[in-house]
Amino acid sequence: MPGSLNSLIGFLLYPSVDLSTAFHPKYNTGISFAYLKDDSSSTTVVALIMELDDMTNLAAST
Repeated sequence: MPGSLNSLIGFLLYPSVDLSTAFHPKYNTGISFAYLKDDSSSTTVVALIMELDDMTNLAAST
């Protein structure tokens, strides 16, 4: 997507699910910002990735 927009900054927001505990999945949200290589928009030079774990706070409620 950033390559078609001639942009060197990539942004990604994604969901993930932690199934490590039986019958109690934890729902997570991730966000990523990436600086892309000038002549190849699919190559990341540097990235900052953060994930917010247990968005529904299920671990604390049990």
